[in-house]
Amino acid sequence: MFEADLSTSELRKNGLKIKLQEQPFQILALLLEHRGELVTREELRKELWPADTFVDFDVGLNVAIKKLRDAIGDSAENSRFLETIPRHGYRFIARVEEVAPVAEESRPSEKTGRRNAIWASTLVVSGALILLLGLNAGGLRSRFWGKPKASAVRSIAVLPLENLSGDSTQNYFADGMTDALTTKLAEIGDLMVISRAAAMHYKGRQELPGEIARQLHVDALVEGSVVRSGNRVRIAAQLVDPATNRNIWSKSYERDLGDIMILQSEVARAIATEIEGKLRPREQALQSRTVPVKPEAYDYYLRGHLYSYRESSTDNEVAIGMLERAIALDSDFAPAYAELADAYRVRFTQFAPQEKQWEEKAFQATDKALSLDPALAEAYVARGFLLWTPSKGFQHKEAIQNYRHALSLNPNLDEAHHYLGNIYIHIGLLDAGMAELQRAVALNPSNTPARARIGVALLYQGKCEQALAIFQSALWEANQTLRGYQIAWSLLCLGRTEEAFATVEEYLKKYPADEGGLLSSMQALLCAATRKERLAEVQIRLAQKGRDFIHFHHTAYNIASAYALMHKDESAIQWLKTAAGEGFPCYPVFARDPNLANLRNDPGFARFIVDQRKQWESYKAAL
Repeated sequence: MFEADLSTSELRKNGLKIKLQEQPFQILALLLEHRGELVTREELRKELWPADTFVDFDVGLNVAIKKLRDAIGDSAENSRFLETIPRHGYRFIARVEEVAPVAEESRPSEKTGRRNAIWASTLVVSGALILLLGLNAGGLRSRFWGKPKASAVRSIAVLPLENLSGDSTQNYFADGMTDALTTKLAEIGDLMVISRAAAMHYKGRQELPGEIARQLHVDALVEGSVVRSGNRVRIAAQLVDPATNRNIWSKSYERDLGDIMILQSEVARAIATEIEGKLRPREQALQSRTVPVKPEAYDYYLRGHLYSYRESSTDNEVAIGMLERAIALDSDFAPAYAELADAYRVRFTQFAPQEKQWEEKAFQATDKALSLDPALAEAYVARGFLLWTPSKGFQHKEAIQNYRHALSLNPNLDEAHHYLGNIYIHIGLLDAGMAELQRAVALNPSNTPARARIGVALLYQGKCEQALAIFQSALWEANQTLRGYQIAWSLLCLGRTEEAFATVEEYLKKYPADEGGLLSSMQALLCAATRKERLAEVQIRLAQKGRDFIHFHHTAYNIASAYALMHKDESAIQWLKTAAGEGFPCYPVFARDPNLANLRNDPGFARFIVDQRKQWESYKAAL
């Protein structure tokens, strides 16, 4: 049994609320009023889209009809309630019976019309749908149909655009358009834009805008659809006020696929204007720096971009292949070079550190991207990561400068905040690192690596219980050996050594390759902590196989800690110097870690600590 109350714009089924926005509900009310009759699109426009409302009617009506059908369990292909009359309008076709009419004097005259008076009735539709309608034209028309205004919009999310092409193989294209529009809006400095990854969780779901906005902590939402036919693209976008579930603005655009990047900028500028976002001269220049792109190249770029998000070895190979195809088809396509640079970076840092050609290719792709577009924020993110690698000597300051420059161009890049925060915690600027990581998670709650690195910052601050809770809940899709190592270190910090041993053994069984030697080095540390020195030495030798991996500095630190516990001071200090020199000069950890307690009276360690403190203080002053 369904109930609908126009005074609240809600449908209910057996007492449970069914989420439906006001405009689809008003269409339902109008169709029920004229049940069995054709209600033309023009009649709907006059009733529901007043002339002073800046909304693209075709877009708004098509989206509203789809939402109505989704809510009542109907479809255009198999209509039970709502029949589409092609190119004309709609008709409510289910049998309707009035079962509780109101008093006759409450009904309006024919001259006045039923929609322009106060009345109520109960209707049974096909024996299952009960509707309670209450209309008050004196007050509700202005409440429901008056022109809404956007106000105080400081944060926004772009919900997944619907693929209305009638071809499910084009879903990737709609997802790519969602990502592109998010990126364009993110270039507006005064506007917080939730990341594409966070918004994609709502793909295919039916929450009301108000609920989605509450969950994402935003003031407004963008939703819409994409239709692609050959090399023509139509994008329909709507700006929704979550407080009223109403469209503030909507418009549709149609272009050749080659002009798609220009189209994205045009939509973003229109939305910014509607919410009174003030584009500064620099932002206006960013929004207008688009150039045509060859359609087939753009298609490969979108496919490669989506595979890049997954970061498995197989998906990384596919992404590289797609993106290389894109630049082969269009050698002037800067975003494809930036994406390819990042795919190459993932290849050599996570999967094939011994194959040096990937790093060289990554630098070449980055340089090409920046030569084509010096204001491409994603290219600076790629270069920042490339400068923070073993072969480049972990150039902390230079990498930080690139991340900061990327954020000056696009302050809403969650990965730029993430990687910047990661470097900060590695060089001991724990509070600054925590702030950047929290910003990354605020922009993208699904950024689990950034969330996990908040745990790292807590661990380095000695807050082991809080760190452990984060490590156990933040599920990384890629580097599971890093997660296992962090859980084990937290357990050791809490004195739960047996659990730490069990964790390392569990992860070694699942991930015997042990990239970077993290698990073996942690096992060495645990053996040293429990006086199993011969086993510790065996694990130290095993751990050194990971020397080429980007996070080997953590392995080196574990080895140093193991030697310190075994009172082998000279070896411990040498490995500490390796850790610090190869990306982990984290003075607060060196000064606090109880595993290094045996070194505190060693003159060599004292000199090392003095040098590390000076460097740490210089970082604080400069950064």
